[in-house]
Amino acid sequence: MSSVRKTVSFLLLAAMLLLLVMLPKYASGLLSAHDPLEYFRPHKEAYSGTISIWHAVGFKPYSGSMGAWLEKYAKRIEKRHFGVFFDLKAMSAEEARTRIGKGEFPDIISFPAGLLQGSELRPMQLEAGEPDAVGGEKAPKAIPLAASCELILYCPDSTELPESGPSEEMAREFTFEQFKLGKAPCCICDVRGAGDMQRLLERNKAKLFSVMPFKTDTELVQYLGISQALSEEKEQYARELLELLMSSSAQNELAELGLLPLALTDEAEFEQSFLDEAYSLILENSGVITAPFKRAQPFEWNNGSEK
Repeated sequence: MSSVRKTVSFLLLAAMLLLLVMLPKYASGLLSAHDPLEYFRPHKEAYSGTISIWHAVGFKPYSGSMGAWLEKYAKRIEKRHFGVFFDLKAMSAEEARTRIGKGEFPDIISFPAGLLQGSELRPMQLEAGEPDAVGGEKAPKAIPLAASCELILYCPDSTELPESGPSEEMAREFTFEQFKLGKAPCCICDVRGAGDMQRLLERNKAKLFSVMPFKTDTELVQYLGISQALSEEKEQYARELLELLMSSSAQNELAELGLLPLALTDEAEFEQSFLDEAYSLILENSGVITAPFKRAQPFEWNNGSEK
């Protein structure tokens, strides 16, 4: 007998043995069931239809997309529940504000500080073992998922700068656009700006620059909340998505994007050394400012809708 026939025979034998082991269990269940076809029908969900999600972008990660991160985990929930779908739309914070002003609102919303008043959202009761969300609340209306921060970018060979590097006051005299065009020796931007400059440098479209972490706090926090008007049938799926987004694997992916994960109990690892230094500076000073409903405007460094 050839080796191919031996292999096929072995696989068939293994399949037959597995069938002999498993068949009695399922056969007895089918025989005792009132409806034998029940085993082959999809599990009936509490809700069937579409759950809307908005990702209102206040800031972007060093690379990649937080919107794509959200959609990835929403798709996982869809696979678990037959007939349940998530419709995610990414938009700028300003677009979200305009649509809310027209009376629109999603079932679930990812938003930056200052976009909402708080009355639009319902409290979410946290289970034992989950981190407190805002101010130690056990039923917060907003769960902080990730944070960004400000950085100083500067040209190390510029004659306009002191040897010790630029101060925050000096860096704020220039805009990110001026620095990107080579018309300023330094500037302040968020981590996405640093990422954009690095990608320009790799294509030989920018001068050599350095990054200086300087902030001990940050208000650049992205939150997740659920609508006050969300139906009870949809709530369990919204809750399941939140738990998935707060899992260690999902939170570690935020660090890979260059954001500070806020629901991670382990130490985050960043590919860029300056991000590791920047976030260590913030964490050591307990500098993540979680005040989702107090800021009047979203972060000014937003570069448009995230795709």
